[in-house]
Amino acid sequence: MHAEVPHWVEPTVFYFLPIALPVVAASFISLISINDLQRRAARYREMRALLQEVLEWHSITSFSESN
Repeated sequence: MHAEVPHWVEPTVFYFLPIALPVVAASFISLISINDLQRRAARYREMRALLQEVLEWHSITSFSESN
């Protein structure tokens, strides 16, 4: 059983999809990149807080060892 396809479907599929599918793929890659950027920005803030804690700990331990 074979269904008839309207005559305008074939040109649409063969001409539109090769242009549209790479654009869709690029948009998904961009979304992944945007989400990764937000994750890295949050991680950067956490790392700055951790670095500050380490520097404070180092200065406290160094000061107590010298006195």
